[in-house]
Amino acid sequence: MHNPPKLFLHFFRWFCHADLQKPIEGDLMELYEERVKDIGKKKADRKFKLDVLQLFRPSIIKPADGTYRLNNYGMLKNYFKVTVRNLLRQKLYSVINIGGLSIGIASFLLIFIYVQYERSFDKFYPNADNIYNIYQQQPGNHSLGTDLYAVTPAALASTIEVEYPEIRYATTILSYSTLLEAKDEHHFKQVIMADEHFFNVFKHTFIAGDPKTALNTAEGIVLTQSFAKKLFGDEDPIGKEIKFWAGPAYVTGIIKDQPKNSSIKFSAILSIQASEYYRSERIKEKWDGNSYYTFFTFEEAADPVAFEKKLVDLLAVRWMYSKEIPNKYFVDPFSKFHLRDSVNEDFGTKGNAKQLSLFSVIAVLILSLAAINYMNLAVARSINRAKEVGLRKAIGARKNQLVFQFLTESIFLSVLAFLIALGITQLSLPIFGSLVERQMEIGLLNELNLIPFLFITVVMLGIISGSYPALFMSSLKPVHVLKGRLGRRKSGGKLQKLLIICQYSISIIMLICTLIVYQQMRFISEKELGISKDQIVVVRVRGNEMRENIELIKERFSNYSNVQSVSSVSSFPTNIQSSTFFNADWTGGNIYRLYTDHQFLDVFEVELLAGRFLDSDLPTSNEKDFVINETAAKALGWTAESAIGQEYINGDGDQKNIIGVIADFHMHSLHMPIEPLVIGKRDLLRYISVKISTGKIAETLQYLQETSEEYSNYPFDYQFMDNHFDQIYKEDQRQSQLLGFFALLAMLIAGLGLFGLAAFEAVQNQKEVGIRKVLGATIQNIVWIFGRKFLSLVTIGFLLAVPISWFLINGWLQNFAYRITPSWWIFGLGGAFAILIAFLTISSQSIKAALVNPVESLKNE
Repeated sequence: MHNPPKLFLHFFRWFCHADLQKPIEGDLMELYEERVKDIGKKKADRKFKLDVLQLFRPSIIKPADGTYRLNNYGMLKNYFKVTVRNLLRQKLYSVINIGGLSIGIASFLLIFIYVQYERSFDKFYPNADNIYNIYQQQPGNHSLGTDLYAVTPAALASTIEVEYPEIRYATTILSYSTLLEAKDEHHFKQVIMADEHFFNVFKHTFIAGDPKTALNTAEGIVLTQSFAKKLFGDEDPIGKEIKFWAGPAYVTGIIKDQPKNSSIKFSAILSIQASEYYRSERIKEKWDGNSYYTFFTFEEAADPVAFEKKLVDLLAVRWMYSKEIPNKYFVDPFSKFHLRDSVNEDFGTKGNAKQLSLFSVIAVLILSLAAINYMNLAVARSINRAKEVGLRKAIGARKNQLVFQFLTESIFLSVLAFLIALGITQLSLPIFGSLVERQMEIGLLNELNLIPFLFITVVMLGIISGSYPALFMSSLKPVHVLKGRLGRRKSGGKLQKLLIICQYSISIIMLICTLIVYQQMRFISEKELGISKDQIVVVRVRGNEMRENIELIKERFSNYSNVQSVSSVSSFPTNIQSSTFFNADWTGGNIYRLYTDHQFLDVFEVELLAGRFLDSDLPTSNEKDFVINETAAKALGWTAESAIGQEYINGDGDQKNIIGVIADFHMHSLHMPIEPLVIGKRDLLRYISVKISTGKIAETLQYLQETSEEYSNYPFDYQFMDNHFDQIYKEDQRQSQLLGFFALLAMLIAGLGLFGLAAFEAVQNQKEVGIRKVLGATIQNIVWIFGRKFLSLVTIGFLLAVPISWFLINGWLQNFAYRITPSWWIFGLGGAFAILIAFLTISSQSIKAALVNPVESLKNE
């Protein structure tokens, strides 16, 4: 006996008529069992969902109460006519209502699609729920703000697979970009190096070849379908030769391309046995290094928590430095891999879990603003429909029928707004996708589980939005209504005020937060870093020939007329990741390491405080000469001057002669404080940094490219230093842009609501305006009389928003070691902007009412 999807089964039982439920459910289950046997459970589940959705029709839906039935077409037809007539009778309010709801729902859908897309990563593997990853904690070895590391020893995967019976398969992988050569053409591609168990853990679909043997030899290589097509066209690629840095490899398999929502992207998978370093690491009895990623699957009924505890004993036996660095391993489900952050040396396409949470809250807030808009206008318009309600009650309409009628209208509007929102979402999704750097699409038909969720959300939105107007209108007494004794106090005035205050509080909070985020981003871009990042081109050194000729290449770069100075560095000076323990006994936190040459100060314009910089040409220089920064000198208890000539041994274990002290510069983002730094000299480095003059930039880049390509088959890989610096804050900038976008939407929705209310007030008080004009009131008087009520509510909303926004933004600013102190005027600016928009919205309708000839408004009195 198999179980169909529970959600859809419960949904069927909820809506199906009691008299029909048992026989239909019996047929459904019988059909489901047959399909499981014929086509498998996955396809049977999909067809079961379709069956349930097709059964959701009026002839099967159960009655709402004992007498009224949802399938009463006559009554529904009448309600539909009344709804359409009301919409057409009050076109302005209908447009504002539906427009506000549509914008709110479209915003909700955009964020919903984005969140769903991010959470869908890596679920395409048929065994996705059973794939796990191991990462580790190295207590005391903090780098980049965390002591968590994604890399593990080379032998970990093979060891746990052999020694722990609960492990079914385990694989070791590496991910990097490299040059592949086929048919005398070079291709720089992202590849995976993996052992023979890779396809047992990650089950890819093979088009050609055998997953059991594809990576059994060191010469095996598996290509993706598109890359194989690019290399060999229509030829059979199996057995074809491809060269890479370790020698020739031969195609043993072709797999389908990975979908867009795959964390681990690659064009080819090489056998990791081709790596001599890996082979030597794998056979070590005692592990002393971490360079590889470990993934595995469990046997059925295995307990991940219990297995994680067993790894403590494994490390105690195998880890060479278990006493000095008591590492700890964590078992992490692969489903968390995409959204895992704050882990050093992690790889793959990464999302941001905090950002998803923030956007989810924003989505609910925007939808709430739209619902409040509807409720506000519906309450205001209720006066016009009081006589209709009184008449219906007088001829026998019951309260529940009236409630149902108003809720039907509200749900109808929600559904209409939802359909319009789908169109808005479809049009705006490419723009939104470019902001979040994802290629998303509306795939509702591919995600049948989402349809009931969205349907219930839209219906609930209609019910919540229309609940108060429905309950209020249905409670009116026909005698009072037909005699025109419906007072303004009873028409939801207090609720209106409360909703306006809530609307503007939310909008102003988002606006203030946006302004402060922008101010922090501006502070980052203008802050003096202590290092130059302008007009510096950083060229990546790729390939052995380029690496071996680096000094010659630097000299050729230096001789070009538009080049001011040239240096080589081990990493971007604004993103130094290499570090070791501060003290020789592996205590005292971390000290970062940078290797460069004697021209570093000329290129990056870092200030030398005391002593001298690295210079191998001096007769007194030796390989133990090092320069430290001011923070490192302070940590060692020295001043810049007293540090010169001192000896120092850090976690590397080598004695270092301090020959100079440089001023601190920001070697990381402003999220982190300046840390101790030691700079040494090394010949073979990864980057050449070139300081160029302004002007003739294109010609200079052309020269750098042509010179580099003389020594390397790799594509010319360069980046301007300032662009690289901006990339560090890409996530923050993206958040600020999206927050600003949704803050403007919130203001627009709130403004639409206020516009509708002001227009309604103007029409309702037309006679009062006429009398006041006859008695001598000016346009300014009338604008003030109508505007003060709304402006006072917006002001209250602003006063409530100030402490809440301060609390929220202060928490966000704590993520930065260097941050602004929000000024009072930013809060005032946010409030002033909201009040100005509200004033312009209200005054436009007030002036329109004031310009009406009093004769026209009083002629019927």
